[in-house]
Amino acid sequence: MIMPSQTFIRAIMRSLFVLWAAAVAYASLKAPSLNPPPFFLDFKNSDKLVHFIMYFGFCFWLFYSNLGWSRKRRYIISLLISVLYGIAMEIMQEIMAIGRSMDIWDAAANTVGAACFLLVSPQFDRILGRLFPRAFSASV
Repeated sequence: MIMPSQTFIRAIMRSLFVLWAAAVAYASLKAPSLNPPPFFLDFKNSDKLVHFIMYFGFCFWLFYSNLGWSRKRRYIISLLISVLYGIAMEIMQEIMAIGRSMDIWDAAANTVGAACFLLVSPQFDRILGRLFPRAFSASV
């Protein structure tokens, strides 16, 4: 069985990160929907859960798109970029006339989502290391 190299995995992860970041920007900056949320998100402050999930994923793809970096550097850069991106999206919501406004609690949910990913990243390392031993051997 042919196993992908770290360079190939890194390129895939970077591509998926760019797609995820674009999806987060689209979801953050599109005009709000008049449709009711799905039944599983129909509770007070459910948007905070969505923010948490979006930035958990954002940090995941960013963290693993930089496998050549040291683990400490990936932690710092991933958290910093995730937090700054979340704040930028909130500021853009405020200054654009799209029917959305900046919310400090959304920014907090973004930060908590990114930080939670970093807390569980060692478990992801083990899972990905088993799936792609050559590509993730240096990241553990």
